[in-house]
Amino acid sequence: MKALLAENGIPLLVESDDFLPIVDVVIGLPLGSAWDPPGLEGLTALSVHMLRRGTSAYKPPKGPPLPALSSQEFEASIERLGASIEVELQRTSVRIHASVIRPNLAPLFSLLGAMLEAPALGAQEFLRLRNQTMAHLESELDDDAFLGTLAWQKHLFRDHPFARPSYGTLSSLAQMRVDQLRAFFEEWIKASPMIVGFGGAISPEEAVELIEANFGVRKSKNRPFVLSEPPPPKGIQVAIVHQAQREQSQLFVTALGAKLGAPSFYPLVVANAAFGGMYTSRLVRHVRELKGWSYSAMSHLYADRVRDAWVIHTHPPLSVLGKCIKLELDLIQEFWSDGIKEDELDGAKRHLIHSHAFRRESAFQRLSPYLEAWLHELPGDALSQPSEEIARLTLQDVNQAIQSAWAFGHDLCVVISMSGPAPRLEKEAQRLSGALTIYEPRTLIR
Repeated sequence: MKALLAENGIPLLVESDDFLPIVDVVIGLPLGSAWDPPGLEGLTALSVHMLRRGTSAYKPPKGPPLPALSSQEFEASIERLGASIEVELQRTSVRIHASVIRPNLAPLFSLLGAMLEAPALGAQEFLRLRNQTMAHLESELDDDAFLGTLAWQKHLFRDHPFARPSYGTLSSLAQMRVDQLRAFFEEWIKASPMIVGFGGAISPEEAVELIEANFGVRKSKNRPFVLSEPPPPKGIQVAIVHQAQREQSQLFVTALGAKLGAPSFYPLVVANAAFGGMYTSRLVRHVRELKGWSYSAMSHLYADRVRDAWVIHTHPPLSVLGKCIKLELDLIQEFWSDGIKEDELDGAKRHLIHSHAFRRESAFQRLSPYLEAWLHELPGDALSQPSEEIARLTLQDVNQAIQSAWAFGHDLCVVISMSGPAPRLEKEAQRLSGALTIYEPRTLIR
């Protein structure tokens, strides 16, 4: 992998591989949904998804002028090239991922240049996208897992930007105007630092030439947005999302997770794998195999530039919900107090090290850790050797990280996405002796 800097100041990463005549391109911006102004939740999402809804006329630094393209013409151009362009929004980063056969890379890159340098940001397309997003939120009212996720995010992160829904609410979207979106684009997206990664049948010299031909100098400014660390929840909190006519629940038990690149990051990755991140983990054995209370039982450790979330997700029937909650809390208390055992450490390390091989098969996969490090303001090689980092961890390393990260009874948030009448769930929730909030589904998207 080669790291270079184009004359226009844009950094690029190139992982050359001629095995297939295909090139993957990733354009990364270090901003995300956490940048949404209060009351305008969903503005970043609308802004970045508007990028592929038509372009204005654009004169690239080198080469002929490009005509304005409507949304339909832009999509037709991508289709003619046999290419794909996907926009991925996260809380603190945006990725535009494009893939195309090698002979069509230059015309695709011209589209990418116009897309980021001169998007149309038209009023009609804005209204269409905004209305589609609102309709999508309405359609999610029947998705118990989606509603449960909104509830635990709200309770776990509280006043932190991570608590706000990435794609907005019905009220925030309804009051949004196209002039606000255009101002946000100028202030944040166009003025954001940018990195471009290339993986596949392309040389470093060709990559530099493409960037310098299609992108001007990025007039990046100092970023005034500072993302603070989210405070841990105070005691056990219970949120019930009341969904009638259900017999199966969505049960989330959450706490703060990991900070990407922190000394505790890889130890907590191993700890999570041992607890609930594998099919042979402690959580799966007790909840799925021994009790048969939930077909799937998994824990997920999320990490970002600040601590993200640690989430346990099961879906027991209402008839055993209370028993399942108690079992999971007992397992968590034992995990946080006593850590993991030597055999669990060995199994988790083997699983993580062996599965990592499947994440290095393509040039794009080998490039991704360096791109991720840049987007999260980490040293370039900070995430490039996970297998080596994991292999050297001891049982003491992992168990010390667990005890430093969590304290039972103080850092826990229990969220039940309801299946069935709220009174039925309240009875189970009262046993937890925590602060209780009941939501009607629409209140979470309103």
